[in-house]
Amino acid sequence: MRVIIIGCEYSGTTTLGYSISRWAEKAMGQGFELVHDHWKIPHVINHPSDMTEEEQEGYLSLSLRVKEAAQRHNLYYHTPSSYNTDGIIIGYYFEDTIYADLYYGYGGKGKPGDREVHSKKIEQLNINFAPETILILTKATKKIIIERMKNYPHPRQIVNKNDLDLVMERFDQAFDKSDIKQKIILDTGQKTPEETLDEFVTQAQPFFTDRDISRMKERDRSK
Repeated sequence: MRVIIIGCEYSGTTTLGYSISRWAEKAMGQGFELVHDHWKIPHVINHPSDMTEEEQEGYLSLSLRVKEAAQRHNLYYHTPSSYNTDGIIIGYYFEDTIYADLYYGYGGKGKPGDREVHSKKIEQLNINFAPETILILTKATKKIIIERMKNYPHPRQIVNKNDLDLVMERFDQAFDKSDIKQKIILDTGQKTPEETLDEFVTQAQPFFTDRDISRMKERDRSK
């Protein structure tokens, strides 16, 4: 199973990613060793933990040229080049493209590292090598996201609350435009993480691969 989860910051992408990983461990007997969540600068490394505060400050001090190149390399590093590639990826080229345009200052149209160009290349590689990929868009209302910003603030928050309408619209548009065929929308606003996970499992069943189904049957036999 390969899953890409996108959505505005505070819409529940990371929570869902780890929930799916724990579910896969129980349902398939094989979870995901890593949940890849590397495209919110300066949180670009989190295996097994994020960079220290000093390291994050150092990253932020880099020039735009260096940050653009580092994130572009990071994107391609996480892009499949062989078949049967399992993984949970949060944000990925969708997130980098949207946030680069609004907040990071690199990757604009016609500029070095043009993110629209690279996003198309990366998406095509995903479609070619991992056609089983499921694209998930997490959504919540503006009011709920503002409440989460207040009650559960992220260190080095990316999204300005004044930009929420625009950011959510950008993710909606990116989801709709994506050529990935297997798509799911999950509204996390009125659901617990457990309820959102249950909805994912229900909606994703038609997209399970033969390998996924075989693992689940083997898991059932071993109980």
